[in-house]
Amino acid sequence: MAKIYLILTDRKYVLVAKGGKSGNPPEERRGYHLPGGKFENRDKNSFGTVIRELEEETGIKLENHQPWGNEITHKKAVGAKFVIVVTENVPALVEGFNNLDVSKRPKITNKYDEPFTELVSLPIENCWNDQNFNSDYLTDYFGYGLEEAMKVLG
Repeated sequence: MAKIYLILTDRKYVLVAKGGKSGNPPEERRGYHLPGGKFENRDKNSFGTVIRELEEETGIKLENHQPWGNEITHKKAVGAKFVIVVTENVPALVEGFNNLDVSKRPKITNKYDEPFTELVSLPIENCWNDQNFNSDYLTDYFGYGLEEAMKVLG
């Protein structure tokens, strides 16, 4: 089953995440990541999955938002789908998370997928070429998804 990732943008910046552990056995994440994960029965659709995952991994609740078009894929990002959501101010979301007392951030509920420890406002221009999206970090497919999203967003 494909994993579904959120591309959250204000058309100037994209929200990307760092840190925390993931995998079995859990290892510290390297590079930049997009919030997301597996579809669960409680999710109505891919959009529901990314909204739930964003809240689980960052504590951010996106209300009154809709996906920008249909989910997208990239031929080099095998097994991954991406949902674009346009919001008003990515840097404000990032700042709110990074300035939040650690005790108020999401708790670890799944030892194989911890919440992120830091968020970044990545400038949207050529964001997919950032060195933190690469095969050594197993994050290159996020870059491919971002590349495809920029075509959709125009």
